[in-house]
Amino acid sequence: MNLRPTVLLTVAVIVIAFPEMIHAQSPFYIPVTITQSGNTTIDTFGVAHGATYCIDSTLGEKELFPNVIEVFDARFVDHRDTPCLGQGLRLDLQPASGIDTFQLQFRKGNGPYNFQISWPHDESTMLYSLIITDPIVHSLGFIDMHMASSVTITQPSISSVYIIASVGDDVKPGSELYLASFSLAQNYPNPFNPSTTISYTLPSQSFVTLKLFNVLGQEVASMVNGIESPGNKSVRFDGSGLPSGVYFYRLQAGSYSATKMLMIVR
Repeated sequence: MNLRPTVLLTVAVIVIAFPEMIHAQSPFYIPVTITQSGNTTIDTFGVAHGATYCIDSTLGEKELFPNVIEVFDARFVDHRDTPCLGQGLRLDLQPASGIDTFQLQFRKGNGPYNFQISWPHDESTMLYSLIITDPIVHSLGFIDMHMASSVTITQPSISSVYIIASVGDDVKPGSELYLASFSLAQNYPNPFNPSTTISYTLPSQSFVTLKLFNVLGQEVASMVNGIESPGNKSVRFDGSGLPSGVYFYRLQAGSYSATKMLMIVR
């Protein structure tokens, strides 16, 4: 039997949804189409009420059979320390809390290294910021999934991508998340090395926290933690002690909360 070389490509899909920002956010389901050399499969990830990080058969999740060598296949697999997704899923739903990572793994057999990942525009995600990027070299840049509908990967150096969903402070008036007097600005410069400035506005005296998280949802820095008077504020953040990569800074002031993304590049 002549076994041809295969390439295993792993796609990490991260959905970020801090619980105090989500409130009663509706579920969403996003089908992702993966195509390579005429082969196509569709997998779906999303957020649903009652979902867990294991197989939820009541929500339609079903364990797949093992992969077959030299057969194109794509599936969501488990990346956690206590795996419970078995051989993988076509549908992976998780709860809207913390930072949730969807890992999509697929196998390349014959044909060139050319993968297209595409998705539809879904109105149920409009309160979310949806960004797709590769986690290591960032050669894809940061693609707004509300503006684009696909990305093509031809660089063998890219073995994974992140899809990052977060609720921002730029939701429309009328939403329960909208508080016109508060604001959190995008840091400048961005990307940066080693320092950047983060600005925000407080309309009244508030207990304020400004924290930085990595893509796993782990707090890596606390910049503000205390009572502040009203006004325009700014914080100079030095990221010298952190590795290159994507991070998220979150402002909490009373009932107001907002999150934005920054990137450290060495």
